[in-house]
Amino acid sequence: MRSSDPFLTASEAAARLGISVKALRLYEARGLIAPVRTVAGWRTYGAIQMARAREIVALRALG
Repeated sequence: MRSSDPFLTASEAAARLGISVKALRLYEARGLIAPVRTVAGWRTYGAIQMARAREIVALRALG
């Protein structure tokens, strides 16, 4: 993902990561990831958040 790429919705981000939206919300609740909020309050994920989420997914896969 390049810095010029748009922000993704929670469902788009989850699909790219191969996890559920519920898992993304759980990571947020535990303070592991902080999605950017739109004015309407929707979660969005940019390059930084996606990189962090990929790290979380990879570390969980390792156990």
